[in-house]
Amino acid sequence: MKKMILAASLLSLASLSAQANERKFTDGYEARETAAGTVELEQWVTWKTNKRNKDSKFDRLDLRSEIEYSITDKWRMALYYDSRYQDGRSVENDGLEFKDLAIESIYVLQNATQEDLGIGLYGEAKHDFGDDGFDGDFSALEFKLLLTKDIGDWTLNWNGIYEYEREGDGGEEEVDVLGQTLGASYSFSPKFSLGLEALHEVEWEHHWEERGENVVYLGPVAQVKFGEGYWMALSVKNEITDVKGEAEWMSRMIFGISF
Repeated sequence: MKKMILAASLLSLASLSAQANERKFTDGYEARETAAGTVELEQWVTWKTNKRNKDSKFDRLDLRSEIEYSITDKWRMALYYDSRYQDGRSVENDGLEFKDLAIESIYVLQNATQEDLGIGLYGEAKHDFGDDGFDGDFSALEFKLLLTKDIGDWTLNWNGIYEYEREGDGGEEEVDVLGQTLGASYSFSPKFSLGLEALHEVEWEHHWEERGENVVYLGPVAQVKFGEGYWMALSVKNEITDVKGEAEWMSRMIFGISF
């Protein structure tokens, strides 16, 4: 009887470990359940450099600190804040600044498995800080549809993205953004996976009247697990559409701790 109880406990712990939110991609979110009560801390570092045909000296470092809590196995919420350092000829104010605060929610309609297509919904609300407090001139709402499929040692992942942004005094500048991420990752071992990920975005201004150029980033992405609940995802992407004013290179590292 004791052996049966021990075996059941080990299976339960293995199940909780498998449900930790360990990301294989740095732009796309996966439709995976996470054990209720799980807390995760994530630190993001994103570096963009060299605005092609506009500012070869451009550098921008985005830092994000996030805490996430799984309310149920299917529903988790997170709070994060962003800060940014940038410099270059095209930058008006060089240096470090605190950017914004955001709340996000992910609900998994169906968990990704070898048999089932993972389906999830993502929502986010963001507002920036001004010089005198929480009265900045930028706010945004973002929604995503998450699709994830496991096929053997492969993971295929797609996100459909819509974002609405308001900027300027009184929010007179409005931008709608449509985008998508597409990724494929192969698990060489339980602790290491390697794949390819693409990010595509296009903006519309003035209530869908003026369409911007398509921007596509593409590059390798890897995930490393250091131990129980400790992981890191890293990507390096090149802007392959040659859009003036966009950074030529974008790399991102996400370090996570689950407990």
